[in-house]
Amino acid sequence: MDCKVVRTILAGAALLGLAWAQNRGVVTGTVLDEHGSPLAQAKVHVAERGAFVAHRVIEYHETDAEGHFRIAHLQWGTYIVMAGKEEAGYPDTSFGFYSNNAYPIAVLNDDSPTDEVTLRLGPKACVLDIAPVRDELTGKEIRSASITLRRVDHAQLFITTSTTVGRVLVPSSTEVEISITAPGYKSWPSPESTGEGKIFLPPEQTRKLEIRLQPDESKSSDSNKSN
Repeated sequence: MDCKVVRTILAGAALLGLAWAQNRGVVTGTVLDEHGSPLAQAKVHVAERGAFVAHRVIEYHETDAEGHFRIAHLQWGTYIVMAGKEEAGYPDTSFGFYSNNAYPIAVLNDDSPTDEVTLRLGPKACVLDIAPVRDELTGKEIRSASITLRRVDHAQLFITTSTTVGRVLVPSSTEVEISITAPGYKSWPSPESTGEGKIFLPPEQTRKLEIRLQPDESKSSDSNKSN
């Protein structure tokens, strides 16, 4: 056999061995609720800390009856571990709005190919039940309206979604600011209002939100002038 071919095969084998070695890390752990009880069927996933991958497909791993999970075939690195069970009132902690950016960390390397973590979820979220947002003058539903929920203690942590989703989980026992906007309408609450648009709810409580937006005549006037 040609020496170059042999070297190529050996080099390929070495790279394959290196790739295997770098993908044999394992993260194990347990997901507990706010009372310290195991949380079955919670969805767990990891992300390498500091890494950004556009359109990354999230691979979820479900906990067993004892709340245990195991995630294998990971490259060496430092990982944040996230979990949630929204149907039970525990939002996915990958959203800083819910977790306040507090995550357990797993470190995988040659000296420590396996790491074990414990995730504590809870207290359970409260629920914002959003009625269809309507035009104050006509009563017509404004389907283009969006709602932004922002933590008062960390204003950079927020979520934005359509008001048509109906129900949104909100971190409980946390002061949250609400704002609703739609093209061609004044935002709610108005900058002059005091006390509106803030909620602080205990776990599992539901707050109904019914909002009517005022048409923004100034924007309509500006649009007519430009035409």
